[in-house]
Amino acid sequence: MRLLLLLMIALSAAAQPCAAQEPAALPVGKYDVIGWNPDESTPMPSYSGNATIWRVGKTYLFEADMDGERYTGVGLFDETSKTLALQFNGTDGNGLTLLRFTDGKFEGNWVFGERPSLVGREIWTRRE
Repeated sequence: MRLLLLLMIALSAAAQPCAAQEPAALPVGKYDVIGWNPDESTPMPSYSGNATIWRVGKTYLFEADMDGERYTGVGLFDETSKTLALQFNGTDGNGLTLLRFTDGKFEGNWVFGERPSLVGREIWTRRE
């Protein structure tokens, strides 16, 4: 009986998700953000900031502060492709950010609606 109990405990522990897996609540959380303005190819980011995402029904709301500029918006997350689309509003314009979760962080591009030919890049890393 003890052997059966030990076997059941061992199998149960083996079935638990390991810490290296992605967070279960993607994309909800707090993030550190670094980014590059359009047409900048320097290795050092052009700006940095932070963002918070929370779920409201089937959508997501977010707030972000990027070098003193405040952004808010709404988005959708596709669990299959792990892609997050965020519509943002800020003091310097409105636009769209499209991020994909790979290697433990969100990476992607953004564009202002007023300047659609200029595309920037961002990396969002979840705070632990």
